[in-house]
Amino acid sequence: MFFLSKRHPYYINLLCSRLIILNKVPSIDDLEKIWQQYSLEERSSIASELDMLSKNQKKLLTILARENGTDQPLGKDFIQKSRMSKATISQSMTFLERHDFVEKSFEGHISIIDPLIKAVLSGGTKY
Repeated sequence: MFFLSKRHPYYINLLCSRLIILNKVPSIDDLEKIWQQYSLEERSSIASELDMLSKNQKKLLTILARENGTDQPLGKDFIQKSRMSKATISQSMTFLERHDFVEKSFEGHISIIDPLIKAVLSGGTKY
């Protein structure tokens, strides 16, 4: 549960409330199915939220979701994967960080804040 929700209180509460409805001791598969179902239910809401982003910002978020973040957004490997210029990555990253889509850890790792956005953009629930 903590792994899927990234300890986000809203999602922990949501998962717990849906697990209680099962009326049985839940398995890991049950939890993953519930998370995947919720991701599918909220797909259009996430799409609406991402509509305010530019094409490059959406592309960058998608890459961060699929790559499980990055330590070097301006590094050669990340630039090649993104097929964007350093300036575009830098501008997009600044916007995404300012608007709380991504965060930079103390160690310098950049990742998506909202686990549901990450799940939807990565195309799955496994991290």
